[in-house]
Amino acid sequence: MRPARAYIGIGSNLDDPIRQVRRAFQALNGILASGCVAQSPLYRTAPVGGPPGQPDYINAVAALDTGLTPLQLLMALQTLELAQGRTRSVRWEARTLDLDLLLYDHLTSDDPRLTLPHPRLHQRAFVLYPLCDIAPNLNIPGHGPLASTADLKAFRQMLYDSAEIVRKEMKEGKTLEQVKAAGLPERFAPWSKGFMSTPRWLELVYRSLEKQGAR
Repeated sequence: MRPARAYIGIGSNLDDPIRQVRRAFQALNGILASGCVAQSPLYRTAPVGGPPGQPDYINAVAALDTGLTPLQLLMALQTLELAQGRTRSVRWEARTLDLDLLLYDHLTSDDPRLTLPHPRLHQRAFVLYPLCDIAPNLNIPGHGPLASTADLKAFRQMLYDSAEIVRKEMKEGKTLEQVKAAGLPERFAPWSKGFMSTPRWLELVYRSLEKQGAR
């Protein structure tokens, strides 16, 4: 029997989040009858919901081939969370590690213990963008192609709009390096709010421009 392809959302905003996420990537390979087959880049994102004043999150997505059932995999993910110091007292509070089972093949489930696809998957750009990095042609059951989800399309439009602002600066005589050095955090804040921190947003904008041959 072939293994199932599962996608796992990874997040951390406590106790060296980058280290926590990288440790989680390694730990996924230790799950019984499972292996990590793809890892997205890491993204620094602004907190969504939960108590105010939280630090930014580091987010990523991993693809996992597994012989476990969805509930068995969920329990394995929760065990990894506990091993990395996860506590649960307030909803959406800061955490050392959050592992969400986003998708399990094309399965849909309304089980009280596990909803598939993840109920907020299609609404969270901080999940959709890294997921698109490793599975751009993915279809989300009940929502259609990943690339056509409203939040991902909105994210790409905001990225395009932001890049156009940088292009305008360059048309006025600045080089891309000069624009980078200037920063522009206030100008970009409306686009980055709710998606990712301003430095990471600017990094994506500059990368987009560089792919288009801007200098």
